[in-house]
Amino acid sequence: MDEHGEEPVSQQALQLLSTREAAAQLGIHPTTLTRAVHRGLIRPARVTPGGFLRFTQAELDHFLAQRLNNLADRSGRTGAT
Repeated sequence: MDEHGEEPVSQQALQLLSTREAAAQLGIHPTTLTRAVHRGLIRPARVTPGGFLRFTQAELDHFLAQRLNNLADRSGRTGAT
């Protein structure tokens, strides 16, 4: 903890990525990322006063992990209930 009683935040956690940068890292189009935000699949860390979305690397990693888990769940199904 620092002198204000707060946990130190890593430099990486403070770095915010634009929609274009985040989409490039995810391998998707920026419009697809914006749609995912509107559907509640990923949350931006910040929305600027101009309405631009900003994302953390941690949120992108979490989103990718969720998507991979969903794909694994789907491929593991046999179709029988």
